[in-house]
Amino acid sequence: MSTASATQPDIPLFEPLCGRGEPLTVHRELRLFGDAIGLTPRVPSVPSAAALILVLCGASADAQLRFVLGKALFKTFENARRGKNRPSLTSVRALRVQLGKASDTLFLAPGGGAPTDDQLLAQLVGGMSADGLVPELHEMGARLLGTLERCRDSMRACQDPACPRCGAALITESGEWWRRHAPGADGAVQRFVDRVLSLLAFVELWDHRLSRIASNRRRTFSFAAMLDPARTPVGHFLEAYGRLAGCANLGELSLLLVRRGVTHTGGRRISHDLLRKWASRNYMMPPRAAAALAKAAPAGDRMQWQFEVARWLTFVCDLVRAAPADEIPWEGAQEIVRVRYKTLAQNERIRRAKTRKPLPAGMAKAADADKHR
Repeated sequence: MSTASATQPDIPLFEPLCGRGEPLTVHRELRLFGDAIGLTPRVPSVPSAAALILVLCGASADAQLRFVLGKALFKTFENARRGKNRPSLTSVRALRVQLGKASDTLFLAPGGGAPTDDQLLAQLVGGMSADGLVPELHEMGARLLGTLERCRDSMRACQDPACPRCGAALITESGEWWRRHAPGADGAVQRFVDRVLSLLAFVELWDHRLSRIASNRRRTFSFAAMLDPARTPVGHFLEAYGRLAGCANLGELSLLLVRRGVTHTGGRRISHDLLRKWASRNYMMPPRAAAALAKAAPAGDRMQWQFEVARWLTFVCDLVRAAPADEIPWEGAQEIVRVRYKTLAQNERIRRAKTRKPLPAGMAKAADADKHR
């Protein structure tokens, strides 16, 4: 699998999902994500390497780095990456402290492992690419996606299973399903959506399994239930958050957040109107606001995870709505995604039942760690 890097900035990070940089075509602008992934209506385009970071995190890698480092250190980092200045070793050490473990993950020594201060300095100077100041982050994201896809594929049978009675395929061919349920959408978009949803289905399958193995019985949730068209995925997230906090509706939740002093960007209060806006089909809840809510929740890490899933599902719904020539309402697009997700999730369960392979080494280790927490 190819990855984005400083020497190959033209190879898209979305390649593991799109398949060899396959151009996507939409017929209208995405409602919530706009041109964030570089798609112009009726113009076949390959999403940029920075697009995945933006969709996943709600901010570019550069913006996130600015938030972590602060104004002064970020300027030092930016000048070094652009090749304008060579920072002192004191500044390099300050950057390393502020970045924490991330610096040793993004910037590796030539033989692997954490780099020395001199090695880190050599990598920092002039390392900017067409994708921004931190191409290493895009490369790491591509490696993670590739690892996840290979892990999923290793759990599958060599051939998809057939019915033992009639021999018919138990798993419907992708193109046939889309022709029946959503004709007119670009084939590349269909394949892209299938790859995103099948990865999410695989993640949900193992998330539930690891929860059953773990001694603390981590809170789980249904990805398909978050696609019920009665609410947006983020609306379902907010409803679940309110239920966890003992609130009957968003109005009660807003009052609770005010009492607890929970604020979002710039210390602004999270009002009832703001919650309703984020739960609507016209606005996307900022990730920092979701992080503020998660910090105030009893199961904060799981609520943060649920928001991230909601964000991905919202992105897929937005893409499906924008793809076909004939316009479809948001509710219709979300229902298509819900049905397709349930189909792909069932496919993963069928394949898993057919193979009955043990947990991959990394997942087994995670499960064992959970047992001893």
